[in-house]
Amino acid sequence: MVVQSSVDAVEEAQKKEKEAENRAQSAKCRAENEKRKAKSEIQKVKKQAVQRIEQMKATELLWDIGVGIVVLIFIVMKEIVLVAMQENLILFVLLICVIRICVREKKMKKKR
Repeated sequence: MVVQSSVDAVEEAQKKEKEAENRAQSAKCRAENEKRKAKSEIQKVKKQAVQRIEQMKATELLWDIGVGIVVLIFIVMKEIVLVAMQENLILFVLLICVIRICVREKKMKKKR
């Protein structure tokens, strides 16, 4: 009977050890799943941020073009006494608008 108790005690210890291993493995799996979910969320947020930045850049470009057009309309509508100055001013504004657009496009291409 003493021998039987020892065998039972060993079996009980092995059973508890196996249960502990199973719990540890389960905890490890849960931790890995949480880590994967966190990485997925981070990637999702980064992707949304990049999309918003691109959207803002496109909007900024549109505003630059719009401001250039408004300035041109104002210059054209405003009769300037010296025609030469008017032509030079229009060309200067157009040149500035084109340069800004080109520089912005180059910056956007470099970041991609």
